[in-house]
Amino acid sequence: MGRLTLNVVSSWWADEARKYGVAFEQHDDRYARTSEWLDVLDGVWRQDQFFIFREVLPRGKITFLEPKPASKPRPTLYAGGESPAAKELIAEKCDAYLMHGDPPERVGEKIADLREPPRAA
Repeated sequence: MGRLTLNVVSSWWADEARKYGVAFEQHDDRYARTSEWLDVLDGVWRQDQFFIFREVLPRGKITFLEPKPASKPRPTLYAGGESPAAKELIAEKCDAYLMHGDPPERVGEKIADLREPPRAA
């Protein structure tokens, strides 16, 4: 029970996205779409009915998902990325930072960077 985790990927390669029928938008737009998708996913996991009202996803839709996840408040969400948009999404909406096999000191730097408050652009 509670063994589901989800690795969130905001489209990495244009060709792969097209094969799955997903538009391959500009980098930061992909992270905006992923952020809204996570809002919807979180909504259907937590609520009996969820109204989709955002700009990126179809509007005016009421949806639901049953059964709800056994993990509370939700399954663990993993995501990776090095860009400011990726790190902002991970810090705000995910539970774990997925990284490549960097040396331990570099991993420490990445974690410290993710813990810092966002800097003004």
